[in-house]
Amino acid sequence: MITWIQTILQKHNKWLFSLLLVIIIVAFVFTIGNTPGLGSGNRGEFRRDFWGFNINNQQEANYLAKGAQLQLGLQNQRPQTAQVEMAAYQRAVLISLANELEIPSPTEQQIAAYIQQQPAFIDPTTGQFSRNAYVTAIDNLTNSGQYTDETLAEMFSQNWRIEKVSSALAGPGYVLPYLAQREEEHGRTEWTVELAKIKFDPQQFAQPPSEEAIQEYFTQSGARYELPPEFTLKYVKVGASDFLDQVADPSEEELDAFYVRNLNQFSKDDNGITKPLDQIREEVILAYKTPQAARLAADSASELPMALFNAQSDGKLEPTDEKIAAFVQEQGYQVQETPTFSATYLPEGFPIPMQVLGQLNQLTDRRPYSDVILSDDAAFVVLRGKETEATMPELDAVRERVVADLQAMQEQQAIRKKGVELQAALQAGVDAGKQFNFVAMEQGLGPQAFSPFTLTDLPEGFPQYYLSKLTAMKVGQVSQMDLDGDEGTFIFLKNKSVPPLPEGQEQDLEQAKRTLGYYNSAAAGMSIMNDLITIGEKQATPQEF
Repeated sequence: MITWIQTILQKHNKWLFSLLLVIIIVAFVFTIGNTPGLGSGNRGEFRRDFWGFNINNQQEANYLAKGAQLQLGLQNQRPQTAQVEMAAYQRAVLISLANELEIPSPTEQQIAAYIQQQPAFIDPTTGQFSRNAYVTAIDNLTNSGQYTDETLAEMFSQNWRIEKVSSALAGPGYVLPYLAQREEEHGRTEWTVELAKIKFDPQQFAQPPSEEAIQEYFTQSGARYELPPEFTLKYVKVGASDFLDQVADPSEEELDAFYVRNLNQFSKDDNGITKPLDQIREEVILAYKTPQAARLAADSASELPMALFNAQSDGKLEPTDEKIAAFVQEQGYQVQETPTFSATYLPEGFPIPMQVLGQLNQLTDRRPYSDVILSDDAAFVVLRGKETEATMPELDAVRERVVADLQAMQEQQAIRKKGVELQAALQAGVDAGKQFNFVAMEQGLGPQAFSPFTLTDLPEGFPQYYLSKLTAMKVGQVSQMDLDGDEGTFIFLKNKSVPPLPEGQEQDLEQAKRTLGYYNSAAAGMSIMNDLITIGEKQATPQEF
């Protein structure tokens, strides 16, 4: 499928070079610690069937994650780990529903139309589909080793089917006429607003805390000073460098094409321009061969978990950390150990990549070793190391931090108390018929007035984040103080009015109805999706083999 689309759309140019490698290939790293999540907890011991996917199986979990990364990347999003995890859950639900509803796979014409509509492949200067952006992104994805042509074709097809299910879940997004009218009027409303600002000096509120207050604060907030658990990991590393000789050298055409596709990763001259191929030939050959050598290293390393599993299943190996490590060495592998680290501290030059650290919460008493984890230039198998439990320090060991935190809290409390007093004084002044700016100056605040404006045409200097507070206020009301750093701001709604709808502008009402319908539809779809995820999590009760 991908080859067919490439033929239709043609090749090469370097517009949006490495777009999806930056946006899409985000490491699916799991948080250190015993936290729930996709693919977490007792993997390999229990099956957790989430809408047809065993999310305790590393391969299935990674497949969903890569599909989610691709889907988010096509929307030009930079997904964080939590986003990817939620999107992977949603993907599992939607694929299952698409199968249950027997939604067919798209035709070649449909998949081509789908691809041409994706934001990642749109030239921002023209707003049109860019063939070069598409081809470059596909080349980068397949060359990364994360995706193959077949995987991408399958995921594009899944995405098309997922969109059909998502549309069905969302529904038509019906809107009552009066709500659309209210929304349209809201957009036409003119607001007359004044602000009053004050700068605080936190030091003027600083008071040396008493020993009793320090002790009480430490007792109540001591958990924040707890020293986190510390760990080491034992690991086996099989380097790609050991397998470079087994990878064939590229032809001149292959080497030149690889060099052009990956210009940014090679050595630069003094002007920041990538050096010519003939000057860095060995560097480019090494970069070409390393991903293939890493896969060979993974094949070699995969023999170790299998040997451990077989020995344990046959009753020849007790799953203790010491005996596991001894068995690994007997198999001819070198066992190494990391420096001590924690969830908040990772030593500089840590010897294993972050995705390997993600396996820490996967290791259990019954299976104290991981599957093979592939990095850019090596394959790893992780074994358990040492663990030091979280400890609570004595007050004297963290006294300086405790005192500083207590003083900061007291200063904020004093500032907010002053804000309440100022708000009351401002409100009392305007209720008595005084002008807001005069009352503000009497209280030592700096007033600022704005000409009447609409929510879609804000005046310069009016922060947009004030709108949510403004729209909930009544005419003549002074807001509570909004504190940003050391600056406090009060909002005074002097007036708001709704101009009559100009003749010939009835289409604005229809636009408001369409906009509300879109949001109602999206909210309905998300609500149903959340319910389906909750159902899936309840059904994914671990079942022992």
